[in-house]
Amino acid sequence: MPDPRTFTLPPDLDAAVSATLREWTQERKVERLWARDASLWTGGPEASWLGWLEIVDQQLARVDDLRRVAEDARQAGFTHALLLGMGGSSLCPEVLRMTFGTLRGWPDLSVLDSTDPAQVRAAEARVDLGRTIFIVSSKSGTTLEPNIFKQYFFERVRQRVGAGEASSRFIAITDPGSKLEHAARAEGFRHVLFGLPSIGGRYSALSDFGMGPAAIMGLDVPRLLDDALEQRFGRHRLTPIRALPCARRRPVRATGSRRRPASRRSRTSPASGTRSPTDRGRRPRCRTGERSSQPGRT
Repeated sequence: MPDPRTFTLPPDLDAAVSATLREWTQERKVERLWARDASLWTGGPEASWLGWLEIVDQQLARVDDLRRVAEDARQAGFTHALLLGMGGSSLCPEVLRMTFGTLRGWPDLSVLDSTDPAQVRAAEARVDLGRTIFIVSSKSGTTLEPNIFKQYFFERVRQRVGAGEASSRFIAITDPGSKLEHAARAEGFRHVLFGLPSIGGRYSALSDFGMGPAAIMGLDVPRLLDDALEQRFGRHRLTPIRALPCARRRPVRATGSRRRPASRRSRTSPASGTRSPTDRGRRPRCRTGERSSQPGRT
């Protein structure tokens, strides 16, 4: 039976991918990536947006913090967790829920990322308001939709459990110093988790935006991070490009992108995951936890 993790390329595309790999080797692009060489992109401020390079190591060093938050939610008797977010703040939790489902003994995670009233009502119907932990997720803390969700569900929870208890049913995930952090502190949220300003919203899967909900739904976060570390660039920054687990996936995408009509090409900045009109196939995007790069920050 074929290994589902492998793929076979058409001869012409395979040759182009091999040429790209040779280029990476000859121009020492892996080493330059780790050196935060912005010339791999536009030569602009990209070096300030590469926090995703080392996020796995940082998360592994503080994984006990995530465990404490998750255990607190479980011990408090929450049967559901509802993440309120848009875009990059909700993508990873949604994929994790679709992939792993519900783990026995842990809150059943669901995601609300639509302001359609029918979707909001459906999300509310899926949970027990009195036994749900709400996760308000926004990097900037000013994104309109999560703030609307927070206001709506805070009022609904207040009606169910009382004003004195409502704030203890909420967790915020945001960047340090954001308006959401200030609001969460002022209102007495149960926990506040932080992303990194140097990681754009759609690159944030392995930061607390993804790993916080992962822990709350009961996933083995250290194992996820350890697997990500292996997939990222192997165990050593100078690992040859052909030995990297993600070595062929990125050149396949880049080479295929150059073959598309110009009107369909796009270029992704490491700053936020936003796209600009051109794509020269030069950006090294070998991130873990990301299946695609869609426009926008959250």
